[in-house]
Order: sequence, then C-alpha cells, then structure tokens
Amino acid sequence: MLVEVAPRRNREKLVEEVSKLVNYVDAVFVPDAPLGKPSAHAIAVAHVISETLGIEAIPSVRLRDINTNALMNLVGAAKLLGIRSIVLVRGDPPAHGAPVDDIGTEEAVELLKKSRSFREMRLGLVVSMAKGYEMIAERLRLPIDMVLVSRLWRPQDLEHDVFAEARKRGVEVYPYIVVASPRDRDRVYEMLRGHQPVYLPREAVDVVEALRGLCDGVLISSPAGIEASLELLRLIR
Repeated sequence: MLVEVAPRRNREKLVEEVSKLVNYVDAVFVPDAPLGKPSAHAIAVAHVISETLGIEAIPSVRLRDINTNALMNLVGAAKLLGIRSIVLVRGDPPAHGAPVDDIGTEEAVELLKKSRSFREMRLGLVVSMAKGYEMIAERLRLPIDMVLVSRLWRPQDLEHDVFAEARKRGVEVYPYIVVASPRDRDRVYEMLRGHQPVYLPREAVDVVEALRGLCDGVLISSPAGIEASLELLRLIR
C-alpha cells in the first residue's frame, strides 16, 4: 500500500502529516513539483521522511525540467542518501520558466539501467490507460521495476495481458486511487481536468477490493488533504 504525500517545504508539518500514515502503509510516494508547481525537491523530502520516520519514501523526478547531466546528478544524490527507488515522469509544463525536454522517460530508464553506478536503483514509470494497451505494452517492456497506472476507470482493465505479463517479469503494478471528501470532490476532479476518477473514501473501498489479485498494491492520492487518504486507510484496515 502506497500513499502520495505533498512535497512540503516545512519540515515539521511534513513529519507531522506522514507520521499519521506510518502504521497503515508500506511506503509513501513523493511527487516532484506536482502540476508543475515548485516546492521542495521530492528527493530531499523522501530523505527527510525515511530518516525521521523509518518508512520507505519513493520520490519522482520530473524529466521535463532537467537535462541528462542533471538527471544523473539527482539519481546520484538519491543513491548517496540511501533512496533505493525512483519514479521517472515527464511532468506537467513548469509553472515558471521553459521546459528543458532534453531526455525522455524511456531513454532515461535505459541510461540508468546500463550504468554500473545506478544498476541497483529500482526505477518506475507512470502509464496512462488513455494511451491504449499497445503503447502501454511498449513502456512495460522497458527494464523497470514498478509502474504507476493513472486514468484507470475500470478495475477490470488491469486484467489485460500487458499487465499480467509485466507482473510475471517482476514489474510491480500500482494503480492510482484518488480520493476526496464530499466537500472537495468536485474541486479535485476539476484540478485533474476530469482525467482521473475521484472517489469518496467509502466508494474507494469497493474499488480497492475489486483490484485484489490484479495488482501489487494501490497508490492512494488525496490532493485536497491527507485526511481523505487516512479515512480510506482506516476503512480498509
């Protein structure tokens, strides 16, 4: 079970928030500048979480903002800090400045997996169900260790052979489950541009149950605040 946490700049608030999750989850996922808005870098946030609370934290790295040299520097920093897993994402357009777009996700995976320095780093990607199974299959053939699945409207879509075959090769599959309170649901849906289903916590329990056996876990995300994720975790428990 993974839960997404915001990359806060305030250390005390970050630790306070994540400390509420440690008894419910296996690891936390830290997005890098979600929606293109800058904050503390996800690698630094992940390090603070793991060092302070003793729970694994998996950061993402936005390739849209960096060149190949910067990517290798960041992954080197992650290795130095004891971070063992990273999710590579292209990312939304940056809120400030121009996109760099020097290296794509597929190229980045191949580069890092061929490097002796980073060969043991667990790498992940995001796949969108909107891209279709043929394009998803291409990504899942890359030498990755995990995949986060977005825009999953029907749990049974994970029954497709592309996911079953990837899991046989050892690729871990984690679909996004976005939750919000009744007050925040419409706002979160608009924030995500209607591209992702947004559930109330009680609705999400049925979705999680329907996904059993089809994936290795779920990634719970509550963009309007951690309380919706906590409510879902308590209901599942």
